[in-house]
Amino acid sequence: MGCYRDITAQQELEEYLKIIEALGKIFNFSLYIDVSDMSYRMISTNEYVEMVPKDPDAIRFLRDNVNMSVAESFRKGLYDWLDKDKILDAIEKHGSTGMEFYSESAHRWFEGIFMIGDRNEDGSIAHIVYGCHDTTDAKLQNLAQQKMISEFETEIYVDSLSGIRNRKFLDDKLVFEPCNAVVMGDIDLFKQINDTIGHRGGDEAIKKVALVLEQSVRKEDVVIRYGGDEFMMVFFDITREDLENKLSYLKTALRKIVLENNPEVRITMSFGGAFGTELVNNLIETADKALYEAKEMRDTYTII
Repeated sequence: MGCYRDITAQQELEEYLKIIEALGKIFNFSLYIDVSDMSYRMISTNEYVEMVPKDPDAIRFLRDNVNMSVAESFRKGLYDWLDKDKILDAIEKHGSTGMEFYSESAHRWFEGIFMIGDRNEDGSIAHIVYGCHDTTDAKLQNLAQQKMISEFETEIYVDSLSGIRNRKFLDDKLVFEPCNAVVMGDIDLFKQINDTIGHRGGDEAIKKVALVLEQSVRKEDVVIRYGGDEFMMVFFDITREDLENKLSYLKTALRKIVLENNPEVRITMSFGGAFGTELVNNLIETADKALYEAKEMRDTYTII
């Protein structure tokens, strides 16, 4: 006698178990969620998840995890993200949706990810998978790379004497950026200062002028040692009135500079400003022209 039996269900179960096993290896914590009622099966877990009450609703369970272990600054974003309709919409559009957070309990960085599990015969999503994996090592490696880049940029883009950005930074990074104003300025009678108190005194003057200029602008604006005793300031969001007020303030602030061994020397500067929404490169020539006019009087500013 011969016979045959349908083993499709057995094969599907075996495939499902393989998927479950793979997910358990990938994710530090994972769930297989039934979309119809948000019930779930725990695929993999950890000691911090085990301390959380097991709410039968997956979203509530995940929010309880957030409350008990995630750093407070991440909670609101995660609460907004943990919304069934938003999750399903994101999965349909992009295949998955994820969010990074920091666990205060584990002292580690993690990324939570939702992805499709399977679909019903009509094409609607039947199950989704939530997985949480540790991103700490990758994040630390990325931070180390950023630190190396930052140190490299410091080495090539910062003027060694004044400690502010140099001409190479202007040429490589800034000339084709749009801005609201470019100001050129140089120290009045700087050669006379050098001849009177020597080059060390001149270097001190450049350092202290750079400090005053750097402290007078917002962090998004840029101060550059253009060359010798000449400086440039680039403003990305400033009105004509504020620019005039800034230059007027600088005139006063620079006069207050005291050189350590030469308190009798007074520092003043002449400034030329080019105001208008343009590329930095397109305003430099106008700022130079304005500076030339200001230098005829010294200790003043001209804006074109």
